[in-house]
Amino acid sequence: MKTAANLIGTALKAATGKHPRVAACGESTAILRAEGQAEAAVEMERRLQELILLYDVDILCGYPTEGFRSAEERSIL
Repeated sequence: MKTAANLIGTALKAATGKHPRVAACGESTAILRAEGQAEAAVEMERRLQELILLYDVDILCGYPTEGFRSAEERSIL
């Protein structure tokens, strides 16, 4: 969280324009999910939500759809 907050803060300071925005794209949640660590992926998403609320930043996380074939996995999605 601290590292991500520092990166986002630095990017926000560097952003220019009338309405500066910062967007971040990550794959850590997808990697956790692929490793069978669904609960850790959900917790990571919760932490990212905290950053979104703190910094008004857009965070994009991609998940391969083949990782959600079973009913249990679809409920996580």
